[in-house]
Amino acid sequence: MNFCKSFFLIIGFWLYLGSTAYADGISFEHKDWQIVCDNTLTCRAAGYSVEDAKNRVTVLLVRKAGIGQDVSALVKFADIDDQTVKTTNKVTLKIADKSYGKLGSESIQDINDKQTTNSLTKEQTQILILALKGTSKIAFVDKNEEWVLPGDGAVAVLLKMDEVQGRVGTSSALIKKGNQPESKVLPALPKPVIFQKPLIKGDPKSWQSKVNWYVLKQKLSNGKDLGPDKERGDYNSCDLLIKGDSEYNKFDPKVVAILPNNQLLISGLCARGAYNEVYGYWIINQQEPYQPKLITTMADGAIDDIIEGDEISSSSKDRGIGDCWSHKSWIWNGKNFVKAYDGNSGICRNIEAGGAWNLPTYVTTVK
Repeated sequence: MNFCKSFFLIIGFWLYLGSTAYADGISFEHKDWQIVCDNTLTCRAAGYSVEDAKNRVTVLLVRKAGIGQDVSALVKFADIDDQTVKTTNKVTLKIADKSYGKLGSESIQDINDKQTTNSLTKEQTQILILALKGTSKIAFVDKNEEWVLPGDGAVAVLLKMDEVQGRVGTSSALIKKGNQPESKVLPALPKPVIFQKPLIKGDPKSWQSKVNWYVLKQKLSNGKDLGPDKERGDYNSCDLLIKGDSEYNKFDPKVVAILPNNQLLISGLCARGAYNEVYGYWIINQQEPYQPKLITTMADGAIDDIIEGDEISSSSKDRGIGDCWSHKSWIWNGKNFVKAYDGNSGICRNIEAGGAWNLPTYVTTVK
């Protein structure tokens, strides 16, 4: 077998491993640190100060897959409870009481839209990672104020980053360096491309009385897709449909949009909690047999905007104060609503309203 053929077989095998093992990304938490890697093998590791700290801070380490990719680092200070620094050029990085210079600033596309946040230089980032592997105190200091970043859990999280990107034992590994060349590192995987299509213009309400809801609800409640997805860890259930309407909440399905090929998009309330409510979405035939096809039972409400946006979305608080969120979206491609995004804003540590970071497990390019 010649060299070129062998090389492309190896690359193909790497891509196969990455696309199967991490097709939906991975998420892992240990103590004060977490890592989230998306389906392109870009990994984001975040560390947090303890939640009851007087001064709270979080650091995000980002590394793309592939050869020659450095780690970048961003820093955010808490802006909840008026304990705020926002972005500043006065804070310095201190490790074991030794100063390593002032922080910079960088404009990023954040979970809460475009923002300016603090950043570390390449040298500061390398020093920080080295400190995370030890026990030295890591702090950000401004005059008499100090924000301490715990290292508990960092080694496990950074090792997971190395594993996902195939760096363990190579010269570019963060934790377990070795003599293997960086050419062994897994290449980045391409983003799936979704070609967004417009929905049919029309009045979905005109179909409301034409659907035999009694028959359809029986079909929906018998669907095999309504149980927990053990493989992915999702709980894809619609309680009000399966268990029946409660005293205060009803499934109450509605036609949301008219689709091509004599199909309809329908939605109904699945569950309502203290600060979240989730809806199920299905594609059905306009006439019996309806043959319902589940999209999700974890989406936002059936709103008129879907006709304009051609998108189903899900934004849910992970707890009441709203400092951590989960987000998902599905885009209409002319045949189905396909997953376009899946991610969260990081661990609930009382850093920022709306969540501190944008940590996707699944990303796409929408055209």
